[in-house]
Amino acid sequence: MANYAEKPQMGFIKACSTACKKIVTFKGRARRSEFWWAVLGIFIFNLITSPLGYMGVIGVILSNLLSLVITILSLSLTFRRLHDTGRSGWFVGIPFIISMIGLVAIIYSILSMGINIFELIETPDMLSQEIIENMSNSTSMNIMAGTFLFFISGLLSIVVFVFCCMDSKPGTNKYGESPKYVEEV
Repeated sequence: MANYAEKPQMGFIKACSTACKKIVTFKGRARRSEFWWAVLGIFIFNLITSPLGYMGVIGVILSNLLSLVITILSLSLTFRRLHDTGRSGWFVGIPFIISMIGLVAIIYSILSMGINIFELIETPDMLSQEIIENMSNSTSMNIMAGTFLFFISGLLSIVVFVFCCMDSKPGTNKYGESPKYVEEV
């Protein structure tokens, strides 16, 4: 059995820089320090840029573009982190796909009730009673199914979180060389 030495942890600036450079890199591995420092950087960036959504149409467009970039960055980072633990990056895709199916089921239910989705966004309190009254028909099953899928997605997200907390697999795995451990000669 080989002996492995640990490389120094990655710092905040280096981790954020590496994550940004590898924004569309879904191959390879990312060690824990890189992952969690970059997650902190993403959180801080979100706090700073969140007021953009309240600054008119341009702010909303810019906010949505930044959200798309952050989503891609987060997905690639999580893929690489899961690879480092010896797991497929698609573990993060499963909760995402399940939640999207749940969202479609809920939106379909609301639209089939004859409720304008834009009115629902603008005045949710006024329409909530109307939705509750209409839930007695068959569309309530779609809403319950969508809610159940969100719940399952949340549970699976906890599993992904636990995987991201686990230590790196020493040595080379099918996703590449370990960014944390080097083999001692």
